[in-house]
Amino acid sequence: MPPPKRTTSSTPPTVTKAPVATSDVTGPAIIIDLGAFETKVVMSDKEEDYHTFPTVVAFNNNQKKDKNTKTIFEVGENAQKRVRKGKKQTKDEDIWSLRYPIQRGLIMDWEQLEAIISHAFSLVNVKDPSMYPVVIGLAGIFMPNDQIESVAELMFEIFKVKHLSIELPSVLTFRNTQSNTGLAVESGSSLTYVTPIVDGKIHYQLTRKFPVAGLDLTKFVVSQLSRSGYALDPTDEYRIAQHVKTEMAYVCANLKAEFELLQKQPEEFLQDLEIGNDKLTLDKECFLVPEVLFEPSLAGIVGEVGLPDLIVDLAQQVAGKDLKVLNNLLSNVVLGGGNTCFNSLQQRMVAELNDCVKRRGLKANVKVILPRNDPYSAVVGAAMYAEKNISEISWLTRAEYKQNGVAKLFK
Repeated sequence: MPPPKRTTSSTPPTVTKAPVATSDVTGPAIIIDLGAFETKVVMSDKEEDYHTFPTVVAFNNNQKKDKNTKTIFEVGENAQKRVRKGKKQTKDEDIWSLRYPIQRGLIMDWEQLEAIISHAFSLVNVKDPSMYPVVIGLAGIFMPNDQIESVAELMFEIFKVKHLSIELPSVLTFRNTQSNTGLAVESGSSLTYVTPIVDGKIHYQLTRKFPVAGLDLTKFVVSQLSRSGYALDPTDEYRIAQHVKTEMAYVCANLKAEFELLQKQPEEFLQDLEIGNDKLTLDKECFLVPEVLFEPSLAGIVGEVGLPDLIVDLAQQVAGKDLKVLNNLLSNVVLGGGNTCFNSLQQRMVAELNDCVKRRGLKANVKVILPRNDPYSAVVGAAMYAEKNISEISWLTRAEYKQNGVAKLFK
C-alpha cells in the first residue's frame, strides 16, 4: 500500500524560521521504538514499565473492503494466534494472512503501520495521543524522504499529536550513557549501523551502514542447520532458527581456538533442542552464528569488512588527525539492539577493536558499553532522557510540519 499523501501542497517546502516555539512541551512523553521484528513502547515517567509486541498484523482474507472501509487487523501476539488458529479451520472465511509492515527499515503498508501504532498507544493506556509529545525510534536516515513525511503525517493528521520527534534508535540507546562523544552502534533485526556523536552533535550524514543484521543471522542459522543434515519444516524453520540464535548462540573469544577445543572436547559443546518428537543436537552452529558480525563472508556477503573494522574506519573518518577525538570516540562505543545481546559479544568487540587499532598503528583506550543486555536500550534510554530533558529534544510541531515538512529532522 503506498504512503498517504500530504493534505497540503506537493510543492517542495522552503525552510523558514520555525513558527512555533517548543519550550512549552511538557511530559510525560510517549516513546515508541518501531522495529521491523518487535515494537517497544513506554511512558517516559515509567521507564521500566515498557511493553513489547511483534511488529506484525493479521487480517481476514475475505474481509470486505472498499475505499470508505478500514481493514480490521489483529496486532502482535493476537495476530500470530489468529493465523495459527486459522490454519486449523477448514472454512474459507477463517483464512487469515500475516504481514510485517516494516521491512529492512522501510514502511511497506501504511494502514498496517497505523494499526501497530494504535496498539502501542493502547498498551500504555493512552486514549488521546494528542495530549502527549511522542518520540518515534526509526532509522529515518535510511528511508526515502517521502516515507518520513508520511510518518509525520500519520502522527499529526491521524493521531493529532502536537509535538513529534523521530530519532535513530542508535541515538536513543546512546542517551543511556549521559556522554556527549562516542559511537552509537545499533544492530536490530533488519538494520545495523554506526552513528558518530561528537560534543553532543549527532553526525547523521556520516552514519555508516553494516550489511549484517538479525534477519541475516537467522537465515544463516537455517543454512547451517541444513548443512548439518537437519531438514526443517519450512513453515517452522524461522521460529526454530530464531530460537537457536537468541537462546543457544554465543560469541567465542577466538574462532580458531574454539574449533580446536571442539575437536578435543566435542561433548562439551553439545546442545540439544527438542522439536515435538524430534531433537536437534548442535555444537559449532551455536558459536558460528555471531561470527558473521566479524566475518560477513561466512554468510556469503563478500567484499565487506567486519563490524569492528567498520567502527574504526568511521572513527578515523570523523576524527581526521585529531587523536583526542579519535580516542574519545573509541573509548565510548555503545551497543544497542537485540542483535547485540549475544553472550560475550561485549568482550569480543573490545578485543577485535583493540586489534584493529593496533594493526593501524593507532592509539586509543578502547571501551565498549552495553547499557542493557536486552533489546530495550533504545526505548528506555529515550524515556530517561525525555523525562529529564524534554525541552532539549528537537521537537517537530504540527505547524512546522505544515509549513516546512520534515526538513529539520536528521540535520
